[in-house]
Order: sequence, then C-alpha cells, then structure tokens
Amino acid sequence: MPGNNGGFVKLQDLKRPETIKVAVAALLILIAAVYLVVHLSSLFGRPTSDAVAFYQVFRPAGVNPFRPISAANPANPSSKFATVTYKFADVQGAVDVINYPSDPTRAFEVRVDAVGKPGVPPWVQRVKAIDDPAAQALMFAQIRGPWLMRRWLLDAHLSKSQMTVVALDQQQFQNAMAMFAQSQQQGLVDPELLGRVQKALKTFLKTAGHVSKAGPKRQAARKVMALARQYGSEIQEHRTKLISQYVNKIVGQLSDPEKSALAARIAPILRRFN
Repeated sequence: MPGNNGGFVKLQDLKRPETIKVAVAALLILIAAVYLVVHLSSLFGRPTSDAVAFYQVFRPAGVNPFRPISAANPANPSSKFATVTYKFADVQGAVDVINYPSDPTRAFEVRVDAVGKPGVPPWVQRVKAIDDPAAQALMFAQIRGPWLMRRWLLDAHLSKSQMTVVALDQQQFQNAMAMFAQSQQQGLVDPELLGRVQKALKTFLKTAGHVSKAGPKRQAARKVMALARQYGSEIQEHRTKLISQYVNKIVGQLSDPEKSALAARIAPILRRFN
C-alpha cells in the first residue's frame, strides 16, 4: 500500500481497523476471482454447472376427471387419470417422467423441455430446417394451428376444389396423429428404450443421497434424463415426420403463384430471427 513518503506501508504498521479493511478487501477480491474462474464459461454462453434439481408431484383426479377437484367433485383415489410426475432439471432444460399408477394400460409419458436461445421460439429451428419457403410457411402455420393454415391458403387464392383436397389431407393427418398418440400412450413407439427409462427411474428412486450433492444419486438422475431425452427426441422426430408428410402433400398441389404467396407470408417472420 503506498505511503505518504512514496513508499509502501507494511500491514504490521497499520492500525487494527485499517488492517481489517485491507483483509476484507483482499478476501472480496479473492472471492470475485474464484467466481470468475468457475463461471467464466457461463458468462460466454457455455454453461458448465453440474447441478441437478428433482422433485415429484402427485396430481389426483376427481370423480369427474375433466373438472377440478371440489366439494362437489371429490378426489377419486383409484382414478386412472391420477398422475405422479417425476421432474428433473439441469442446465440443458427440464425432463418430466409421468406415471399413471392406476391405469395399467397407460405407459410412462416423457416430456422434454430444452433450454433455447433467449428471444428465439422453439419452432424457429424446425421451420428453418426446411428448404422450400412454401413448406416453411405451412409448417409454421400448422404449428400455430390449423386455422392459420386455412387462412393463409385462402389468402393464396386456392380454388374450392383445392381446399376440399386440403380438408381431406388434414383429416388423414389428424387420424395419423391420433394413432401415433395412442401408440405412444401404450408404450409402442420404442418399448425397449422406454423400458430403460423406467428402469433408470426405479434405480434413481432407490438410490440413497440427494441430487444436490455429487454422487450416486446425481449420477442416477443424469442417466434418467439422458434416456428420457433420447426417447423424447424420437417422439418429436416421428411427430415432425408426420407433419412434414402432410405439408408436402399440400405443397405438391400448389401452383408457383400460390407458393410465392405463402413464401411472402413466412419471409418477414423468419427475418426477425436471423
């Protein structure tokens, strides 16, 4: 520390309050340095935290499962609509593994919510992965809802006969999606992988410890999440394939002016995320 004579003051020459201030300042600098080193990659967009969060939620269902539980609609302990949700989360996002304990016909359900870029909706990458602008527009419209697809097609001046064919294609698509949802509920999409998710979850629940601390419990949680994400990716890939087949059938009957009208719809939307 510089002194009045231009030299440096030794710590032993300082008074007790001044020594304490210097020690506190040095400690704060040390803490800041350690924090910077530990979180340096996160500051530049590459999170490295190993933390895992977990909790489970039981959701009972009423006598009428489609209405909230109340005095007039008490909980039904044996309702097949009751669920137990095992919720995991880490820097990559959240994973839910949902069990229907009173419905032996219902397989485990897996929901994956990945962390995206701030300000970028999750549909952007799915739409940008498509090369044809008209197909991009219809994929976006389908994700937003059938009403938007119908409106954009009408604005593109499709004929009445074309819209009739579109309606038939839409019905076939809805039937295919319903059949896929039923297969998913029955655990028929990838039974082997779903069985591995279930087995990993059982192992996690039996493992002693806490996910907040590094150890076997956290390792078991990470195995559940890895398998669940793999399964969720397969589910999403299959759903995207069905939507793409539906969209391509519609694009196949469009004229060039009709395609251009749809391309003009999607271009300014995607431009906002470039």
